[in-house]
Amino acid sequence: MNQKRLWLVRAGITILVLIFLTGVFFYTKKCGSLACFNTYLEKCNKARFVNDVKDSIWHYSIEGVKSDKCIVNVVLMTVKEGSADLVALENQKMDCYLNIGEVVDPKNDLNKCHGELREGIQNIMIQKMHAYIMQNVGKISEELSKII
Repeated sequence: MNQKRLWLVRAGITILVLIFLTGVFFYTKKCGSLACFNTYLEKCNKARFVNDVKDSIWHYSIEGVKSDKCIVNVVLMTVKEGSADLVALENQKMDCYLNIGEVVDPKNDLNKCHGELREGIQNIMIQKMHAYIMQNVGKISEELSKII
């Protein structure tokens, strides 16, 4: 009878340990507000948040710490308003590497991000800058001649 009881106690402890480890390593807090998300971001604790703003919907997921940086996965879920070029970037992702304790919108500094979404945003920016320069080449040339 003691053997059976000992086995049940060990099995119970094993199950509790597995539940605890699952919670620690796999549980991600689902935040309903930016304030909640920022609280988790400051400490780089796992959390996710859907930011529904005027022109788009973004999904943020704090993945944890790697090489002393807080990794935040960013997905452009939906473009509601704006350039048709941006629609092509829907559902693309990028990982942003923030300093621990830094509470900022991860997508605001593309130099800290890597992935398809970043490359797509940069390509659109370059195309728009090129179009602007081509439309204003006369004005730019005139301003440059004033400098010299």
